[in-house]
Amino acid sequence: DAVPIVCLRSGGGGRFLDLDMPRSARVAATTCLLETMWRSAQRLAETRCREHRAVEALRRQEFELREAATLQREFLPRHLAAGDRFECSVLWRPSKHVSGDIYDVARLDRRHVGVFIADAVGHGMPAAILAMGLLRRLNLATLEGAPMRPAEVLGHLNAALLQRSAGATWFATAAYALLDLETGRLRTASAGHPPAVVLREAGECERFNATGGLLGIFEGERYGEHEIELRDGDRLLLHTDGIETVLGTDGGPEGYLERLTSMAATRRSRALFADLISRLESAGGCAADLDDVTLIDLAFGTIASRHVRDVGSPAGGS
Repeated sequence: DAVPIVCLRSGGGGRFLDLDMPRSARVAATTCLLETMWRSAQRLAETRCREHRAVEALRRQEFELREAATLQREFLPRHLAAGDRFECSVLWRPSKHVSGDIYDVARLDRRHVGVFIADAVGHGMPAAILAMGLLRRLNLATLEGAPMRPAEVLGHLNAALLQRSAGATWFATAAYALLDLETGRLRTASAGHPPAVVLREAGECERFNATGGLLGIFEGERYGEHEIELRDGDRLLLHTDGIETVLGTDGGPEGYLERLTSMAATRRSRALFADLISRLESAGGCAADLDDVTLIDLAFGTIASRHVRDVGSPAGGS
């Protein structure tokens, strides 16, 4: 007996191809079968081609992001400024490849050190580009003549950002500190940035809130300044809001600051950073909720005067 052949159509219908059918009917049915198989093969090839292009696009994107991350790191200070009267360490951890956080620590002249930190609003590449633009503008502001006061530096950056934004929503928080190494006088100014913390060698803690609005919002924004005298063994802590994400929001806005100062009071910078990195890595499963993290720890005074008890394991900074 003749075995029927079924020709299935893409729409779900079909017809039988019987060897006893008239030749013209068998030819039509065979043609239908071949066309259906050809269209299926084409769709499969197109699907595989799209998948291949998507995979290649992801690989290119991954490569470009890694290159961008390398370039961004190249612009950060390779060796932080240091001297007989101070030392500085930085923890800098992007949440992804690139970071919207940026910092700089520079010896401006024989007696002055400038410390800058900023956090561009947003994440990913746009925030990283904005952050690098701020760092470039900062260099222009501080390399000309005598060191500028912190309020003047933030005013300059705010004007530059407004001029360049051309209607785009480019905002950033920032803080700038100027330390006189001979007198210990520290001036700070902040553009909507988390509080600066001065941890006294004896254990007391002082916090300094923002002295003006975010960079890039109001034209002609004027920034105030805080002034304080550092003594041997005192430390200045500047951080971005990613620290709050790491330490948790329990206790309200002040809760994470209390935890940070408590940790810093019993740890040198390397152990403090190791603890924070450990917390970051333990939260790896919730990486999407994490923010870029930056913490600057500047210790003032002779090295011999710093006897903070180190209770953690040493770890790399930035």
